Amino acid sequence: MTASTQQPTPAAQVDPGCATFAPARKPGENGMDHARSILRLWDDPHYQATLSADLASEPVLTEERLVWYLQRANLTNKPALLWQAFTSGTLAPSALTPVIGGVWCVSMPGCLPFDHWRPMFHVAGYTENGRACPRPPRAVELWRGAPAGRQTGHYWTSHREYAARYQAQRGGQLWRTLAPPATLLCRATSWSTDGFDEYAVDTAALAITPAN
Repeated sequence: MTASTQQPTPAAQVDPGCATFAPARKPGENGMDHARSILRLWDDPHYQATLSADLASEPVLTEERLVWYLQRANLTNKPALLWQAFTSGTLAPSALTPVIGGVWCVSMPGCLPFDHWRPMFHVAGYTENGRACPRPPRAVELWRGAPAGRQTGHYWTSHREYAARYQAQRGGQLWRTLAPPATLLCRATSWSTDGFDEYAVDTAALAITPAN
């Protein structure tokens, strides 16, 4: 089976610009049934493997086609599918720019080595909420809640309150850094963060200190 000739079920119409990366509801399908169908697909290892195999058969990957795969991948598989598309040689760089920030935000930490994320962000360019834009003109003060030893992780926010809330829920320490523009890879806000922002940050050369 190849995705270009036979698409895995459910065969739903999807919105290529969808930022939630979930299959669209079929006509007449109620919300609960739709949610169950998504969860079944996301939890099915065979289906996730089929997505990967089908993606490999695509002669050309447009943004619309890439989103089609990402919408059907579970949170663990989305980064791997994006990396597969990126390294396939069939993906236009312009197709990567609108989706990389969304995949980053919804993916589970550690699903893909940061050494894989770094070249994809380099090609995609800096984005905010899925749109290419100039990086901030100066360094940005950022915050992160994390246990000691994990302060060099790559999820940060410019809102101390949000980082402190995360630290209070998960334990650990509140950390601060001043991130130069070149280290900022993308910025996103979403309903899941109550409107606070999240930055993807390359922390390799940053000075990170406990917050006072």
